[in-house]
Amino acid sequence: MTQSTAFTIAPGGWLGLLGGGQLGRMFCHAAQSLGYKVAVLDPAAECPAGMVADLHIQAAYDDEDGLARLAQTCQAVTTEFENVPADSLRALATRCRVSPAADAVAIVQDRIAEKAFIASQGIAVAPHAAIRSEADLRAAPDSLFPGILKVARLGYDGKGQARIDTREAALAAFAEFGGVACVLEALMPLDYEISVVIARGFDGASVVFPVARNVHRDGILAVSTAAPVKLDAAHAERQAQATAAAQAIAQGLGYHGVLCVEFFVLKDGSLIVNEIAPRPHNSGHYTMDACVTSQFEQQARAMAGLPLGATDLLAPAVMLNLLGDIWYAAATGDAQREPDWAAALAVPTAKLHLYGKREARRRCNRPRPMPPGSPPPWACRRPSNAMPASPDSASAADIADAARRLLAGELVAFPTETVYGLGADAENPQAVARIYAAKGRPANHPVIVHIAPQGDLSYWAAEVPPEARLLIDAFWPGPLTLILKRAPHIADTVSGGQDSIGIRCPSHPVAQALLAAFAAGKPNGQGGVAAPSANKFGQVSPTRADHVRGEFPDEVAAGMPVLEGGASEVGIESTILDLSRLDRGAGPVLLRPGHIGAAQIEAVLGVQVFAPDAAAPRASGTLKAHYAPRTALELASDARLQAVLQGRGLPPGKVVVVAYTPPPAACDARIQWQQVPADPARYAQALYALLRDLDGRGFERIIVQAPPADDAWHAVNDRIGRAAAAFTLDTTDL
Repeated sequence: MTQSTAFTIAPGGWLGLLGGGQLGRMFCHAAQSLGYKVAVLDPAAECPAGMVADLHIQAAYDDEDGLARLAQTCQAVTTEFENVPADSLRALATRCRVSPAADAVAIVQDRIAEKAFIASQGIAVAPHAAIRSEADLRAAPDSLFPGILKVARLGYDGKGQARIDTREAALAAFAEFGGVACVLEALMPLDYEISVVIARGFDGASVVFPVARNVHRDGILAVSTAAPVKLDAAHAERQAQATAAAQAIAQGLGYHGVLCVEFFVLKDGSLIVNEIAPRPHNSGHYTMDACVTSQFEQQARAMAGLPLGATDLLAPAVMLNLLGDIWYAAATGDAQREPDWAAALAVPTAKLHLYGKREARRRCNRPRPMPPGSPPPWACRRPSNAMPASPDSASAADIADAARRLLAGELVAFPTETVYGLGADAENPQAVARIYAAKGRPANHPVIVHIAPQGDLSYWAAEVPPEARLLIDAFWPGPLTLILKRAPHIADTVSGGQDSIGIRCPSHPVAQALLAAFAAGKPNGQGGVAAPSANKFGQVSPTRADHVRGEFPDEVAAGMPVLEGGASEVGIESTILDLSRLDRGAGPVLLRPGHIGAAQIEAVLGVQVFAPDAAAPRASGTLKAHYAPRTALELASDARLQAVLQGRGLPPGKVVVVAYTPPPAACDARIQWQQVPADPARYAQALYALLRDLDGRGFERIIVQAPPADDAWHAVNDRIGRAAAAFTLDTTDL
């Protein structure tokens, strides 16, 4: 029979699926919610879709008996992935409705045919050449080098690709690929990536989902963001171009079903198509929770001949694609443990979608969409870098309100994993000036700009050296601030008049949610929040929301939001590393030690990290006297501590000793002993909260036992040393 497009399949009927993977599992859920039964054909005995389908036909994709049973059972069949045999789709199309059609899938299965088709529609692709032999490589234009060599068929998630700089390297890669047909693409000046998911019915009607902006890691989709943005003319035109191109591709293919088109946005703002996926797409997973109709429901509607649903975005969304790596206890080895799902789901707007695979494998996808202003939790880029949300974290409504206030030029206090920050729009000089006024901060003392994981560092920095990229991959999101050359369009109000700028991507989920929502409200989608610690200048940094409210009672009374986020996990300010003078031979310079130590940085960069020199840029928290409580603080050596215990050189009032060693059997009656953790990370986490607590208990002096002098204690020694430098004390033995 010929394929019919005129009839509607009523709920209760059977829909078929070639492929039993994760996309098929999500399709099953959507189709079943509409009342349909689903049959899955997949050769695996256990597969994600087969576990939830109404019928699992275990057979190869080209098995005649299996295909016959699928066609006999189902009135319409679709495919879960693009590499099913096109001939199987053709065979099915003689007995039931098939979408997408075999001819459309066949084009997309071959990169050479795909690029030729896209170009035939008048849509730009990267300069390229079809490579079927070594002779083709030798004849390829010089303009294609450096480039990327991709196998023409069966490549996905970065597999079957090699970045090559020379013709000789391309020949070696071609041989390594076994001499199969390839495409050689010129390396383009990529700015970022976007994708458009479109659904098209048999009646020719189509709907398009909001454009997603994507970040890949090692060729695998890591993060997709969809947010309503106030677009400037250039961005609005770019999104309209991408949408129109996706619609033209779907129409040109005679496509029915759900299709994704991936685009590269180049540095000059132009668009080129990277590739087409003839199916729902990982970058569209956010539609399950953040859109009126999901991409999987659209797939079922199109198959059944039903009207397509609305694609309106209900709330900003971030989709994080979790890999099997997070089940492993360490970067190497086979030991596994269950991720802390309860911590992730403590974020009220988080939505968790797992594939139901029996075992986790490294580099294996397990995506989780996260809608409504939702904070990407601990798995944002590197699970070891981030932290779970506190149960008392700010709500999505609180975060959305705070983002609106930032856009209006107001101040907002918010949590990070280091300390709480007092934030303002980094591109609004008047708003930044309010930070300085509220803190009593000198105008030449720079502040750090905080950006979301999806933020574009090159928007803020005039140059992003390779060393910065290495450190970002290793430590962001996390407590590392990079000092880079400031982009000319960024005002020097955030840098204290210097030509450099400090940038950080925090890992705290509330901070990430705030930064993402704030950036979404910016015309260009690039939002940065200038945020020093939320305390009066030179005082102890806050690590809880109540600390901030105590520091700024007038501002809070006037309506300044203080977002809740629990106690800061790190507890001291970020490491600050200067990379702004690499071109002048300065090397990386550690301006302020923190949770990430010099040895960790050196292990990533493979070069020495230097101490500050006279020409180093000014940076936050590096004045000689800083981080000081209101109570006088003394840093005591072991010898001085022994004198203290005997009552020598003490003021007349009460004294508290802060020490990482147990209290002695006996000491002067005026002394109270406060033991703190002997682990440097736990000590740092507890330090500021303890100093604030002691500040309110009527002590005349806080005497701090000098911590060990080794590298692990560098940051703690730095903070205590600067705190003690704020006081000139008489410690003469009496």
